Amino acid sequence: MHALILRNLAINTVKIDGKYHLVRRVTKYQGHYGLFPRTSSGWFRAGNRTCPKTGQRLLCTDFVPNSALKQLIKGFCLEKGIHFADSIRHSRDVTKAVVAGNKVSEQAVRLLANFLVGRLVGCNNQEQNRAAYEICLLTKTSIFNRSCLVEASAIPPLLNLLFSCDPSLQENAMASLLNLSMFSKSRKIIVENRGLILILDVLKCGLKVEARQHAAGAFFYLASVEEYRQLIGEIPDAIPSLVELLRDGTDRGKKNALVTIFGLLLCPENHKRVFAAGIVPLLKQEQRQQWW
Repeated sequence: MHALILRNLAINTVKIDGKYHLVRRVTKYQGHYGLFPRTSSGWFRAGNRTCPKTGQRLLCTDFVPNSALKQLIKGFCLEKGIHFADSIRHSRDVTKAVVAGNKVSEQAVRLLANFLVGRLVGCNNQEQNRAAYEICLLTKTSIFNRSCLVEASAIPPLLNLLFSCDPSLQENAMASLLNLSMFSKSRKIIVENRGLILILDVLKCGLKVEARQHAAGAFFYLASVEEYRQLIGEIPDAIPSLVELLRDGTDRGKKNALVTIFGLLLCPENHKRVFAAGIVPLLKQEQRQQWW
């Protein structure tokens, strides 16, 4: 199973050896995601803003641990009897790791966060859309910005905007929630505010394909919490909707759905649900299409 999923991810840079057994994913740049070994962080700390592999200029150099790919490689190694040298986990204290630059800029971001959240609540659709778009931009790359928006209580009004009949507003709200879901402290808030059901509604019936893709991506980060993997799997339509996106979505949507499904497979109770949703025949079909 792990080998089949790895082949369908079509990642040709993954090597299972001492240098590349720990892989990280650089946050979105130019519409794509880049895969780099842990040692690449030194390249960016030195002030380089280009990809060390392709030379492309990067709009963002934020690193996000690629837990899904790591688990895929680990599972593949176990199946093949290959030794997997797991890494020592380093604690990430966000309060120490994220720095706005100075006290003035820190306070400015907090004021901006509170202002934008106020616009989400007390304005018309056009202003709400602008605020959601600005929040999406602010939270794309900065952990500090995400923490400020979470502290400003941005999540409940963004979840409410998922009900919007305006396709652009729904998309921007869902994109903002995707970015905020990358911040660990936001996940509990999303779940406690009925976020799983609301995000699932967008995954199933989003007004734009981009909103559905963002919903699948948000589920990926929420599924990084063991408790939430089971909660998502227990929702009857969650896994079938992900499989449907894998079948009928765009390339980006299919990738988001696939890594999210793998994240859910880390919960043993979800195995039968994923198989019942028809994942194996679909992966075989995708594989045949790639060969042809």
